Amino acid sequence: MRKSGVIILLILMIPFVYAENQAPVANADGNKVVVSGTTVIFDASKSYDLDNNLENIPSTYKWYENGRKIAEGINFRKSYPPGTYKITLEVTDSEGLSSKDDIIVNSRSKQKCKETNAIYFPEDTICNKKWPSEEGEKVLINSQGYSCNLVEVCDENLDFIVQDSIECCTQSLNTGDQAKNNACNFANKYSNRNTKKCQALYLVESLGGGRIYMKDYFESEMCCKGVSELCTNEKNLYTSKPFLTTTRDLSVLECENNPENNPPGTWVSDSRLELNNIALQDVPAHVSINILSTGTCVDYSFALTTLLRKTGYKEEEVYTVESPDHAYNLIKFPLDKKYTLVDTTGNNNPAIIFGKTPLGYPYCESIKNCYNDNGRSLCPQLRNIYGCENVKQSIADEGRSIGFKITEVINDVVDLVEGELK
Repeated sequence: MRKSGVIILLILMIPFVYAENQAPVANADGNKVVVSGTTVIFDASKSYDLDNNLENIPSTYKWYENGRKIAEGINFRKSYPPGTYKITLEVTDSEGLSSKDDIIVNSRSKQKCKETNAIYFPEDTICNKKWPSEEGEKVLINSQGYSCNLVEVCDENLDFIVQDSIECCTQSLNTGDQAKNNACNFANKYSNRNTKKCQALYLVESLGGGRIYMKDYFESEMCCKGVSELCTNEKNLYTSKPFLTTTRDLSVLECENNPENNPPGTWVSDSRLELNNIALQDVPAHVSINILSTGTCVDYSFALTTLLRKTGYKEEEVYTVESPDHAYNLIKFPLDKKYTLVDTTGNNNPAIIFGKTPLGYPYCESIKNCYNDNGRSLCPQLRNIYGCENVKQSIADEGRSIGFKITEVINDVVDLVEGELK
C-alpha cells in the first residue's frame, strides 16, 4: 500500500507536457486565369489547421488586394477588368496564430467561345461558336451531332444557371423559389464548404430531384421512334404524343416517322418548333434546357456536362457516358481521388449517392464511351470510379483503352510532323 502510494505521488509530480499550438495552413486555391468582367470565386476551403482550431466565422479568413482588405469569409466573389492582381489570404486560428497564401489573378480578354457573348466557359474547350456550328468531333449516340453543339459550352443563354450556382455557393442566392432553395441547401450541406463542389452539387440536384431547369422524361421522343419498351401507350407509337407542358407548348412538335421510314430526329429551328422531327434525337444543350425543358437520358446527361464545364470543370473531370441503352455522367469532384457516377435522367432522385453508384441500373458494367465538348475521351478505369472498384474490367474495355492511347500517340506524332513541315 505504501509502495503504490509512492508511485502515485511520483506520477502526480511529473509535469504535464502540452503540445504547442501550430499555425494554420492558408490555401487560396491557386492562381487564376479569368475572362475580364466575369465573376471570380475565391475559395479558402482547402485551408486547414492540424489542431482543428479554425473557427467557422468570417474573420477566420481575411482577403487582401495590394495590402488592402477586400473581404472576410471562406469564400467571396469579385470581377476584374483586364490586368494582373495579387491576392493574399490570411487564415487565423482561435489562438491567434495565422499564415498567408498569395495568388495571382490574371484577367484577360476571351480566348475561347470568341464568337459568342458567353461569359462562363471552360478555358480548355476547342469550341468558339454556339449552335448551329460544325465545331468539335462528330458524336453519334441516338442521332449524329457535333460535340460543341451537344455540349454547348459557348451558349450565353445558359450562363444564368451558372450564375445561380455561384450565388448559391457564395451564400447570396436570393430567391423565393423553394426548389432552388432546396437544391442550394443540398449543395452547401454536402460540399464541405468547397465552392467548386457546391456548384456541381447544385447543378446535379437542379436537374435531378430538384426539377428546376428540366422536368420529367420526354417520352414522346421514344414514342415517335417506335420504342415500345419506353412508350407506355401503344396508341402513341409514331406520334408526337404524349404532350408535355414545360416552359413551351410542345404540342406543335412534329413526328415524321412510321414503321417503314424510321430515321433519327433532327433539330433545325428554335423559333418554329413544328419544323423539328422529335424521333429520338440528341439536341443541343440549350434546347434541352431553355426550349423543351425536358429530355431523355442523353439530353439530361449532355445538359449536366455542359453546365459543369461552364462552371470550370476540366475536360478530364466530367463526361457524358454512353452505354448500350442509357446515358449518365462521371464527375471528379475537388479533392476526390475517384469519379462519381451521376444519373439525373427524368429528375432521378437521388441522382447521386456518395461513394456508390445510383440505384436501378448496372452502371459500372455498361460504360461504353465517354464524351464532352472536346469529343470522345478515354473513359476512366472502373477501379477509379466509386462503387465500381470490385467490378471486373472486360478484356474488350482494356483493349479499347490501349487502342485509344495508341491512336492518341499516333495523332500527336502526325501533328508534330505536320508542324515541322510547315
